Amino acid sequence: MEDERPYLAWEAPTRLTAINPQAEPRRCTECSRSGIETRYPADTVLIVKHRHGGQPLGQLTTHCPDHPPGRDWVSGDPQVGRVNRTGEICPNHFVEMPLSGVCPMCG
Repeated sequence: MEDERPYLAWEAPTRLTAINPQAEPRRCTECSRSGIETRYPADTVLIVKHRHGGQPLGQLTTHCPDHPPGRDWVSGDPQVGRVNRTGEICPNHFVEMPLSGVCPMCG
């Protein structure tokens, strides 16, 4: 299997077969997070290359027809995809505290 990342533009959803016509079926990133291990035909899969600090070529996400890439993947808005904090931040350890208000490190 050849690495498709050099042939993709950043943050641009692309049909897998447009880059690699002989691509094998792939799992969807969102389905895999839910424990679904279905492999989808390459002609139905969209791939997106995202910037990643540890991978100079970027990180790929794959999307099945049921989970198309949304705006949060490609908008470039720095606030999109961030988790809203529900607990306070410990002033000593700078970690999010659970809703109990007790820092897991301080005890």
